[in-house]
Order: sequence, then structure tokens, then C-alpha cells
Amino acid sequence: MLQSVIIFLREILEAALLISVLLGANYLCEIRRRWVLISVVAGLVGALLVAFNLAALTDALDGTGQEIFNASSLFAIAMLAASFCIVFAALVKVNGSNTHPVLRTLSIILVAISIAHEGAELAVFCYAFSFSGDPVAPMILGAMFGIGIGASAGTLIYYLLLALPRPRIVMSVLLVLIAAGATAQAIGYLAQAGLTPAQFPLWDSSWLLQEESLPGQLLYALIGYEASPTGLQVAGYLAMLVGVPLLIALGAGRHGKSATT
Repeated sequence: MLQSVIIFLREILEAALLISVLLGANYLCEIRRRWVLISVVAGLVGALLVAFNLAALTDALDGTGQEIFNASSLFAIAMLAASFCIVFAALVKVNGSNTHPVLRTLSIILVAISIAHEGAELAVFCYAFSFSGDPVAPMILGAMFGIGIGASAGTLIYYLLLALPRPRIVMSVLLVLIAAGATAQAIGYLAQAGLTPAQFPLWDSSWLLQEESLPGQLLYALIGYEASPTGLQVAGYLAMLVGVPLLIALGAGRHGKSATT
């Protein structure tokens, strides 16, 4: 049961963290929350489509269909989260009404893809569990605990973000971390599919914190923690971690110059 708790908690927490940050950002921009229903329904439909076609997806592209799907969805999450962060930061400098439709659209697509991706991960776990021969009841109970804890944590994060003195900065930092973690995870899936050069891990911090542990899974969901990342994963993580703030700073500088001319 503990395994199912950890797996469901990790996947639910990833989506809950993203939804909480986007909800908070949209609240600050005075955007109505009805977009959440649209995105959640779209994401659940996508997750069900993946679940019902899991065998075909796994066998596609010479047996690498599942890895390529996961990498593609994670790259999409990273790019959309980065784009949202850049547009969200621009609201400080420009008329917000011009960017609200963009933020709402990005929120819908981002949450839908995230739910579809996390749902696909859970579908893979449930599919594998069905062949293990273990009792189903503990897995279902663990899933309920994981979903409940993840949803509660997401709600708590949402209210904590809004209670902070400068929530915009914290939300932007979290979005950048989400984008960086998704990028590193996507590169990891590409490596599993054999689409990147084989590399040895740069380090192994499993002696300090194992990925399979509950704290490790929580850090995986929050910042994309990898105990033994490759050089490409670290490079992708750092590129997103540095690139998004740099683009925000460059955009702010151009706006400042245009405002003075």
C-alpha cells in the first residue's frame, strides 16, 4: 500500500502544485476560475485516451512510444510554464488586460497537458500492478490516501502563496522550477528511448536522499529532484533555470527603454 501512496502522491502533487500556482497567478490577475473546469475535463479525457490505448502506445515507435510521449508532454509543460512565467512577469510593466487572454489560454493548455501526463503515469502503474498478482484493495486504499494528501497539499500551497507578502515573485520562482524539473525529466525519458547519447551520472546523491523515499518523491514533484542526473539533464535544468529569468530581464529592459523614448 505504501508504494501506491507514494506513487499517487507524487503524480497528484506535481499536478496540484502546478494548478495551485496557476490559480494563484490568475487570482492576482483577476481572472475567473472557470478555466480550471475546462482544463481538468480536457486533461482527464486525455488521460483516459492514453489509458485505453496504453498497449498500442507502448508498442509504437519500436517500443519507445511511451517514453517519447512522456518526453513530449514534459517538454510541452516546460515550455508552457516558462511562457506563462514570462507573460505573468510582463503584467508588472504593461496593461494587464492585454495579456489576460494569453494567461488564461496558457493555463488551460498547461493544466490539461499536466493532468493527461500524470494520469498516463498512473495508468502505467495500474496496468503493471494488474499483472503483479497482488491484492487490489491495498493499492486502491493507497491511491485514495495519495490523492487526498496531494489535493490537500495543493490547497494549502494555494492559500500560502496568496498569504505571502510578495506572491508574484514566489509564484514565478515556482514556475521556473517546474519548467526546469520538467525539462530534466523529459531528457531522462529521451535517454530511456535511446534518443540521446549514453551518459554516466554526474553524481549519485541516493546515499543522502533516495528518490524512492517519501521526501525524495516530494522533492521530485516540487523541483524535479534526481538522485543521479546525467550531464544533459543538469544542462537542461540549468538552461531553463537561467534562461527564463534572463528573458524576463531582457523583456523588462526593452520595455524600460521604449517607455523612456
